[in-house]
Amino acid sequence: MNDLKNYSKTNEYDKIKNITLKFEKDFLDNCKNEYEFKNLIDDLSLYSNYTVLNTLLIKCQYPNFLSLGTKQFYKDQGIKLLDNAIPIEILTPINEEYISIKENEQELVKNIKDLSKQEIKKYFDKEDKSIVFHHKDFKGLNSTILYDVKDTDMRKVDYDKGPLPALFYSSYDDIYNSFIKALYADGYKVKYVSMSNKYSFDKDSKTISLKQGLNKRIHLMIALDIYTNNISSNDMEKEMLDMVISRRIGIDKDDVSFERFQSWYKKQDMKTVDNLLKLIVNKGRKFADNFNRFYELDMQKQESLYLDDEKGLYDDFSLFS
Repeated sequence: MNDLKNYSKTNEYDKIKNITLKFEKDFLDNCKNEYEFKNLIDDLSLYSNYTVLNTLLIKCQYPNFLSLGTKQFYKDQGIKLLDNAIPIEILTPINEEYISIKENEQELVKNIKDLSKQEIKKYFDKEDKSIVFHHKDFKGLNSTILYDVKDTDMRKVDYDKGPLPALFYSSYDDIYNSFIKALYADGYKVKYVSMSNKYSFDKDSKTISLKQGLNKRIHLMIALDIYTNNISSNDMEKEMLDMVISRRIGIDKDDVSFERFQSWYKKQDMKTVDNLLKLIVNKGRKFADNFNRFYELDMQKQESLYLDDEKGLYDDFSLFS
């Protein structure tokens, strides 16, 4: 941790990267059984909105974390920290942000800190294209202190809800629309056509064509297979993405075993493993989060329609009066 925090712009960028990879390797080397492996993958894909590095840092300090926030975050919500609350330290980048300004057909680059009040107002005006983001210059790392929600005075019943595995409550018919919406949210399209093959995929347009008449479970499994295959660079990445998404949304698909992962892991360099972990976080988590967001909205709509129906808003008299 100290080695990472001491990184500054005067060091070569590779220094922090090498330290990060070593930290990840040490963590995975200490993952000894199926439970620890599945717990790690679930934490990377479910409970945290942080990078791979910070998720592992959090797990080292507070292995069974649930939901995290800064002291100010809880204070703003009127939530108090317990006296024995455990501080959890993560690392956040220090960046200098530069802005591109067009003046008299010339383009100037300024540090965002040096912008005038008028320039800042123009920068945040979405319709004004004369001042736009240019780039970030990484300067180093800073530490941020977080606390787990379990170390606050929030009632357990208000936070201990866990993930929403849709299939515990629903059929494939119920989750299918939310699954397709999650695909669209990631830039994919789905259409249904009459053809001899079950499916086809246009990689350029990211369009999945599914054969009409197949049941939704088959359509879902085909779409998931195409999606994970398209964004993976090797078989293990695909298998792990399948596992992450399936576990997060309740699809009954076999998990990657700890032995299978270990066999692959021992043959790889850490950059390849790091890419796998980042894919889980950046793609698997994103897809599952989108799915559950759409699924909850769909369930709320169905509940609302049911309640209206119970009140008689959709009976024959209501419809035609």
